Amino acid sequence: MSEVHHDPALLGAARRAFPSFEEAVVAGWHLRSDPELPNRRANCAWAVGEPAVPLIEAIDEVVAWFSDRDRRPIVLTEPGSPVDIALADWEVQAATDLMTAPIVGGGDASATESVETWSLAWARIRDVSDAHRTALAERLGDIDAVGAVHRAGTNPVAVGLGVAEGPMVGVFNVATAAGHRRRGHATRITEALMAWGAARGASTAYLQVEASNPGAAALYRVLGFTTTCRYHYRLG
Repeated sequence: MSEVHHDPALLGAARRAFPSFEEAVVAGWHLRSDPELPNRRANCAWAVGEPAVPLIEAIDEVVAWFSDRDRRPIVLTEPGSPVDIALADWEVQAATDLMTAPIVGGGDASATESVETWSLAWARIRDVSDAHRTALAERLGDIDAVGAVHRAGTNPVAVGLGVAEGPMVGVFNVATAAGHRRRGHATRITEALMAWGAARGASTAYLQVEASNPGAAALYRVLGFTTTCRYHYRLG
């Protein structure tokens, strides 16, 4: 099993793979706000590494930035880091493992589709509003992203999203429709996205699994993924 450690390059790739409507660098940290994407990843401060100003001052600047947007501050931190300790009174949410695996072959890279096509299938499986779907597809339009979809007839039964950057490919938003789980769909979706990434020069795949989903973590361990680093969110 790999050792869990601080990996700023991996965390940076994960951040860039999920663009937000508004992004800014404040006190040396990357802050994001997106009223059209109702998830933490697009609406938080990525407090990874040392801030550019004293820690308490950096936290105050983050709080002020979110306050200017009428939002509660939410900060992505690595457990036990100085900023995490400083925010000990803030609520912990969504403990997450960032897992990686070497790409060793297998998978069918041709089994991929456009982000727009993927987004329609993903919204149907996840019961996502069209506004949310459209916003996400637009955000992904400027990066190297692709979708994978499995269908039963014309009905989507499993989906996943891949984002390539340099030697890494991220696997996101893997979902299987109720009634079609435990049939290998998620495995084949993941393998197809890894193969697509390899065709773009990636040698490592990564994905993010919340601690509340041990079944998904077990599936990915079978595919060779191990936990490289961890993070969670602190809600102020």
